[in-house]
Amino acid sequence: MGTKNKNTSVNVSLPASQRKFVESEVARSGFASVSEYFRELIRERQKRQLTPATATQDADRQRALEAVRTILELQQKLALKGLTVEDLVGEGRDA
Repeated sequence: MGTKNKNTSVNVSLPASQRKFVESEVARSGFASVSEYFRELIRERQKRQLTPATATQDADRQRALEAVRTILELQQKLALKGLTVEDLVGEGRDA
C-alpha cells in the first residue's frame, strides 16, 4: 500500500475585499474550492522557488539583447559614414 498525503487545515484571515477577490477567482477560473485555489497558488510559488535562477537569467538575456541592439545601431551609424568597427579598433591600436 502506498502512503497517501493527508490534508491538514490552515485558517487564513482575509479582509472582505480579498475574500471577495478569492471567491471571484475561484468561480471565474473553475477551481473546485477556495482550498484548491490556495493550493494552486502554493504550487506555483514552490515551482518559482525551485528555479530562482530563471528571473536572473531573463534579466541577463534582456541586457544581452539590449547590448546587441546597441552594437547593431552603432554599426549602422558607422556604415553611413563609411566606417566599420574595425576602423575604430584599428585607430585605437595605432595610437
